Amino acid sequence: MSAHRRPLLLVALSTSLCGLWAGACTTTNNITTIETATDGGGDATQGIDANGGNDTGGGGFDSTTGGDTGAGDDASGGGDGHVVKNDGGSDGGADTGSAGDSASAVECGALPTLHQDEAGTIFCGFDFDAGVNLVCPVGQECCLGGAIDLDAGVFAPQSCATFGTACTNPPDGGAIAIECGQNADCTANGTPAGAVCCLQGATAPAVVPGCGYYRASLGTAIACEAPQTGGTCAAGEVQICSSNVDCPSGKTCTPTKWKIFQVGFCL
Repeated sequence: MSAHRRPLLLVALSTSLCGLWAGACTTTNNITTIETATDGGGDATQGIDANGGNDTGGGGFDSTTGGDTGAGDDASGGGDGHVVKNDGGSDGGADTGSAGDSASAVECGALPTLHQDEAGTIFCGFDFDAGVNLVCPVGQECCLGGAIDLDAGVFAPQSCATFGTACTNPPDGGAIAIECGQNADCTANGTPAGAVCCLQGATAPAVVPGCGYYRASLGTAIACEAPQTGGTCAAGEVQICSSNVDCPSGKTCTPTKWKIFQVGFCL
């Protein structure tokens, strides 16, 4: 898959989709740059609806080391809706640690929803080259691509890797390994019984002002962990879920936005 270029609120698509945009496309060394007009709010015009509703235009491709965007429109009207697009502003500028949405006019988009996939399979975004959802099979994890050139906004595409190994997209590091979206993924991939799915290194989920749903930023991995007392993740981490059965007593699986995904958080 070709690398993705993500200037502030723009996702770069593969050359096969270039003709759908209102701007020009250039390709150098297998990296595609798409130039589009912007509206008054700085969002890319309209976006691209790929694969029957997996909307991938505008902004919304949060970077692993930067470019974490705010609020955001979710895919709707088709597709499975795992992917978040057209985010309406940046969290603290470039996902450098601040959790505050800086956009003055937030585009909320559709509310996030819960997605319960087959145990052991990990949804990993949209494969632009193949034109289908990328789903990592049992025995593999999802790797959300890291920066190739952060200043230029060029990021490696998502890919699958052997479960429990380091991601190599790009080879020099920066990708985020995603081992699970629910506790059942951990069990299906051979982790010890009772393992829980945990988002590590992220900001605490917070309600997006004016939108009414939760969102978390940053994050270094989503991993299967041995549960702490009460069946929870370690202190400071966020437990990932697809239904209430994943959550410890007293918590509810709440649809939330994180990076390019809609996920459930035990809140």
